[in-house]
Amino acid sequence: MERRDFLQFMLLCYAQPRLTDELAEGILGRATSLVAKPSAEKGSVFLFLESESGSQRILRHLDWNTYQFTDHPIPLSLPHSLVQDKKNRGVVFVFETFGSFAKINLATGETLKIDHREGKEMSYGHATVTEAGDLLCTDVDPATSRGHVVVRSPKTLKVVAQLPPECDGSHQVAMMPGGRVAVCGVATDFGRGEKGAVTFVDTETRQVTRRV
Repeated sequence: MERRDFLQFMLLCYAQPRLTDELAEGILGRATSLVAKPSAEKGSVFLFLESESGSQRILRHLDWNTYQFTDHPIPLSLPHSLVQDKKNRGVVFVFETFGSFAKINLATGETLKIDHREGKEMSYGHATVTEAGDLLCTDVDPATSRGHVVVRSPKTLKVVAQLPPECDGSHQVAMMPGGRVAVCGVATDFGRGEKGAVTFVDTETRQVTRRV
């Protein structure tokens, strides 16, 4: 699929406030017309959708080759981003911005949610997974509005470590090729007058390797 066609397809999905079965068929039909030939290699995409009633957020797993999909309920109100577990691709982690986050097993439907209303933990919206399988998350301290990048256990979602303070305030975190060096983007200064920056961190030694 060409990048232009992919963006057009995404706009079709996001433009719909409610997704009925009829609407879903229309969207998938449009997607079919956008793809000249199915890829020889299997590929899929995850979409955040809303139920027809508006009471439930849904994670749709769409197969690009067959246009078949499966829907999974999300225990979050405003899902913002998603990453897959490195060791089990059937497990995903979904995050809100300034909100809660959850682990979902797509095969069993089992979920583990960290609700920001019940404790001191709050997601800033993004995460990534290292080659070793650690979950790096952008968090916000609700009491101070100070952002941190923490290391969480992919099994329990509990914090096991924190990246250096040079990563504080990051909204986005991603892995560089190789899966060892993380890059953290500081998009805001939280009113402290600090300049934004991009910080590179060795996730094994937890040392800053570069800051731009």
